[in-house]
Amino acid sequence: MQSKILVPEMVKLGYDKSFSAAVTATSSVITPIIPPGIILIMYATASNTSVQKMFFGGVIPGVLLTLGLMLVAAIISHKRNYRGSRTQLASLREIGSNLKESIFALLVPFGLIMGLRFGMFTATEGGAICAVYALIVGIFIYREIRLKDFFPILQETIESTAAIMFLLASAQALGRYLTWESLPQRISEALTATFTTPFVFLMAVNVLLLVVGCFFDGGAAMVLCAPLLAPAAAALGIDLIHFGIIMSINLTIGGVTPPFGTLMFVTCQITETKMEHFVKSVIPFLLIEIGILFLCTYVPQVVTCLPNLLS
Repeated sequence: MQSKILVPEMVKLGYDKSFSAAVTATSSVITPIIPPGIILIMYATASNTSVQKMFFGGVIPGVLLTLGLMLVAAIISHKRNYRGSRTQLASLREIGSNLKESIFALLVPFGLIMGLRFGMFTATEGGAICAVYALIVGIFIYREIRLKDFFPILQETIESTAAIMFLLASAQALGRYLTWESLPQRISEALTATFTTPFVFLMAVNVLLLVVGCFFDGGAAMVLCAPLLAPAAAALGIDLIHFGIIMSINLTIGGVTPPFGTLMFVTCQITETKMEHFVKSVIPFLLIEIGILFLCTYVPQVVTCLPNLLS
């Protein structure tokens, strides 16, 4: 969704397409970490820990990831002389006018999120509802969709959806094969048997999960790995809230890591960006994300200070 909305606008403003795609893909790492990320709930369920503490544990790492990516984007934009879409802050009157004009469009993401959170519909049903709602708003309220626009809209939707589904189907097939072969379980058992100190164990887990995240969806990998690794972490005296945030960041970073990250393939397909250009542009963003990951790994207070306030 963000690739379709943001990347074309950035390209219009003179931003390099591969840079725009890299910013969009790496920013997606933040959303599962900031509460109420679904991957945090999955870990809490699998490891029998507090969902509330997991939410609090994700706040500071999520903010650090945001600031880190903003810093990298600002440095690159300054070097390349990229300009923003505005030269001055909007006035309160302008903000109010734009909010009034866009209120019907803003109801789409907020309505979808609230509907999913309250169990009013499934993700698939929510997509259908949003499509119908957007069609009605586009025709009768904004009056920007005409009869002649229907065929190009349908054609573009079918092409984008088909390409993404082929990628996801391939990743799912590979994931099922690896699960069938019990490869993740074998690796996890080898880790717990080999590494007996928290420092080395966390380093090994970081490397393992970065690789696993390249092949598995973050939620599926969490369900698979959390029950295997969390008991070993607890046995070594590692705080399970701390360990859960490490796992969550790891698995989401893996999704944009070359050469196999599924989010990388999806972003490149949607934005029509060449893989080699994307890889070159994404490296600075990945380095800052991995740096923040290791900060959270070896300075556990970054994660645990807020959850400990609930005790």
